[in-house]
Amino acid sequence: MDTHPRSPRDLFEGRRHFEIPAFQRPYVWDEESQWAPLWDDVVRVTESYLLDGGKPPIPNHFLGAVVYESKPPSAGDVTRHEVIDGQQRMTTLQLLLDAAHEIVAERGHQTEADQLEELILNKALTFKGRIERFKLWPSQADRSAFAHAMDPEEPRVEEHRVIEAHDFFRREIERWLTGTPDEEGIVPPGTEELRAKELCSTLEHRLVVVAIDLSGHEDSQLIFETLNDRGTPLLKADLIKNWVFRKGEQIGADVDKWSRTHWADFDTV
Repeated sequence: MDTHPRSPRDLFEGRRHFEIPAFQRPYVWDEESQWAPLWDDVVRVTESYLLDGGKPPIPNHFLGAVVYESKPPSAGDVTRHEVIDGQQRMTTLQLLLDAAHEIVAERGHQTEADQLEELILNKALTFKGRIERFKLWPSQADRSAFAHAMDPEEPRVEEHRVIEAHDFFRREIERWLTGTPDEEGIVPPGTEELRAKELCSTLEHRLVVVAIDLSGHEDSQLIFETLNDRGTPLLKADLIKNWVFRKGEQIGADVDKWSRTHWADFDTV
C-alpha cells in the first residue's frame, strides 16, 4: 500500500487513466452540498495569492482521500488505475478542471489553457476516439454525460447531474475570471491575467488529496466498506453491489453487462 498527498498535477500528469468500475453507483454530488463549497474553497485559496493584506497566502485546500488500485503497465499504453473509493471527488475534479480549461481558453489565456489540458486529456493520436483519451472514465450510468461534458462533439445528454456540475463550474469560473461582482457586490481582486494565472496554479498545485494505492493489497473490499464520500455515505446496497461485482470480475464475468442488464433499475430508484 502506497499513501501520499497528491495535487491534480501529481495525479493526472502524463499518460494516466483512472477508471471507475461500471458497477459503482452513479454520480450524486450536488450544488448546495459539494459544488458550491468546493468552488468557494478554490476562490478562497486563489484570492489569498491576489490580495495584499499582509497575511500569508493559503497554501492549499485538502479535498479528502482517493483510493485506487494501479494495474501493471504495458508499453505504449496509459498507466491504468481502478478507482475503489473517491469517485465523486475524482469526477468532480475532472469536471472542474475541464470547465476552467474551456473558460481560460475562450478568454485567450493560452498558456494556462495548455497547462490545464494536460490534466484532462491524453492527447496522443494512439488514444484518439478511445475512452483512454480522458484521464478519467466514470461508472456506467454517467459515461454518456461525462463524455459530452468533456467533449462537446459527443452526443448531448439532457438533465444529468454530471452536465449540471460542469455547467455550474463554467458559470462560476467565467463570472469570477471576468471580474463580475458576486451577489454581494464583491469584485474579484487583481487583473484578469493575474486571476487566470493564480486560478490555474490553484487547480494544478494547491488542491490536495491523500492518494492511497492498494496495488497488491488483498483487502480492498474491506477498505472500501470503511470509507464514505463527502456528505454522501455509502448505502448497504452500494456495499453489496461492490462485493458482488468485484467477485464477478475475479471469475471473468462481463460485469459491464451486469450493470446494464441486472443493476440499472436499482440505480434509478
